[in-house]
Amino acid sequence: MLSARQLASGLHGQLCGPDVQVTRIDYDSRLCQEGSAYFAFPGIHHDGDDFIQDALDHGARLVVSRNEPCGLGGGVAHIKVGGNIRSAYAKAVDLFFKHPSSRLEVIGVTGTDGKSSTCFYAYSLLKALGVKVGLLTTTSVDTGQGVAPSPWANTTPEAWDVEGSLVAAAEAGCTHFVLECSSHALSNVYDRLACIDFHSSAITRVSSEHLEFHGSLDAYLDAKARLYEKTRGLVFCYEGNSVMDHLTDRSRLVALTRPQVVSRSLSGLRFRLRGRDYSLPFFQDYALENAFEAACLVAQAAGKELDEVLSHLGGLTNPPGRCEMLTSPRGFLAVIDFAHTPDAMDRLFSSFRQVTQGGFIALFGASGERDRSKRRAMGEVAGHWCRQIVLSEDDPRAEGAESIAREIAKGITGRAQCRFIERREEAVAYALSLAREGDVVFLLGMGHERTLDYGDHKRAYDEGQVVRKILEEMEK
Repeated sequence: MLSARQLASGLHGQLCGPDVQVTRIDYDSRLCQEGSAYFAFPGIHHDGDDFIQDALDHGARLVVSRNEPCGLGGGVAHIKVGGNIRSAYAKAVDLFFKHPSSRLEVIGVTGTDGKSSTCFYAYSLLKALGVKVGLLTTTSVDTGQGVAPSPWANTTPEAWDVEGSLVAAAEAGCTHFVLECSSHALSNVYDRLACIDFHSSAITRVSSEHLEFHGSLDAYLDAKARLYEKTRGLVFCYEGNSVMDHLTDRSRLVALTRPQVVSRSLSGLRFRLRGRDYSLPFFQDYALENAFEAACLVAQAAGKELDEVLSHLGGLTNPPGRCEMLTSPRGFLAVIDFAHTPDAMDRLFSSFRQVTQGGFIALFGASGERDRSKRRAMGEVAGHWCRQIVLSEDDPRAEGAESIAREIAKGITGRAQCRFIERREEAVAYALSLAREGDVVFLLGMGHERTLDYGDHKRAYDEGQVVRKILEEMEK
């Protein structure tokens, strides 16, 4: 526990009221319990100040805000803070948990595409080397009890969940922890990782994304660059990564070059480094980039020779919802992938063209109330590679799937046939029905996700389950 006085001192804030004992740090009034400290975040649709009474009703005994609330009543304390209250929240959590990142070698990964895969590869390689390691990514979490689906909606959840995961991992005997770092979490707006010390880190391929939040590509790249500033050891990225131009110094930066591919097939590839050949069970160039970057991270973090780490690449598997390939009884291939940017889609299509001869069919949409600038470009990429395109819902939120599809369709040129089917299950069935022997059907954007977001509600949806059921029916 932590006292209100200790918390006020750590936050350089003003304490009014009794020196209560804090049992939890919360930002959601519904999560508050007896003894919680409630942080009143400013919000997009609602303000945290409006839920102070609800927090008190749930047991909060300390309120932290930028304003002075009225009528808190006896037995309730208040701390007034200046500056970014989200940063103050992250610091409070770190004080509460006694700076858990100091108990582990935390490995961070950021970027636009490939973050989850690179994290999962690094985690898997560390385990193969006998290292006790924790994990927190978009898809998965492991705090020392085994890997499980991540329960959080955000790639990088709030500080309480991140630092709580570090504590659980350390108490379970983990020595290392791999953490996926989103641009939102790294930004000076949300600052969820304000107090995390990183041992080493990697920056994967970066392209335009989340501009509806960051406002500009430069601001987005600046957020990614903050991981470098938070890392005390080496930071790995590939030559030409645009984040490099946003670093104030490069003394700890290791610029990588992708190894030479020797052979490639649908079952994987072989590459050569320093005169020695290694195998990888994936055939894509971007998979090689991610796996090699992960291996460099692991060699640094675990103090191993790179050759030893690379020898374990053959045992890697993909994280959930990343290039899941299913063979149909009719002889075509169904591919479930999270690709949701023009660059990721282009790299996925081009990689399959290297190892397949049939036509391409793609089903995808774009998230509502998110970066609209990429929608037309997504259509352009699909139109270039695909024979047929099916546009459908993908977390449309309040925008509506059809209006989003119209924006995507503006980029589709050439001979590609395009059809819009709103309900995702029906769209999947239609896309699979179009396939002939040797074709590849790409089901993009959902990947590991288990819900569709309509703004005012969500509904359960599992792309893998839907596809497998349809393929099973084809066998009958």
